[in-house]
Amino acid sequence: MPGWDSTKCVNGYPDPFTEQDAETVVNSADFSAPVQVIKSNSGETRTAYTYVEYKGYKLCVGGHIHLNPDGSYKGPGNSFICGYAKWEMLTPDPATKVIAGYTKDSGTFPGNDRYPRRIT
Repeated sequence: MPGWDSTKCVNGYPDPFTEQDAETVVNSADFSAPVQVIKSNSGETRTAYTYVEYKGYKLCVGGHIHLNPDGSYKGPGNSFICGYAKWEMLTPDPATKVIAGYTKDSGTFPGNDRYPRRIT
């Protein structure tokens, strides 16, 4: 059953939070200004991270796509919310188009900032 990993989400998290909330967060993620874009070592996937504010928290969403051997877009992977365990969904089509447009790695991995933080 999906839920927040309290060992990682030490700064709290939105509660209540349902799978419908998770879908809303992922569907509202704007990857046009990601904190990081990174291609896997194998070159078969690309992941972008961005933040979404929801229910008083800053949540980090990872959007994932699959690549052809030449680096071109192959298809969607799954998206997830950092710290929300045992849940993922197919990366939404608008997000896949944005992520596929990135050809180089950029930004910095958000580290522990990828876990929910209350917006003050």
